[in-house]
Amino acid sequence: MKEFVLIAEIGVNHEGSMQSALQLMQTAIQAGANGIKFQLYDPFTFLHPNHVLYPKREKLKEVMDNWREMIFWAKEV
Repeated sequence: MKEFVLIAEIGVNHEGSMQSALQLMQTAIQAGANGIKFQLYDPFTFLHPNHVLYPKREKLKEVMDNWREMIFWAKEV
């Protein structure tokens, strides 16, 4: 039987909500993910004003700035 590694791509599906980010991580862990991937970028320089997430860029930045907290939380789980 082949072994595999499952990496959950969360990206920016949290839409700027730290609680959603943590819930997505929890769901991925419960589903058997071996790793979790987020997309980290500065939404103030990356997002075009017409992008659907542009109005949420302040919250997106807040979640992205807390990536260390999310790593520690995931390790505890």
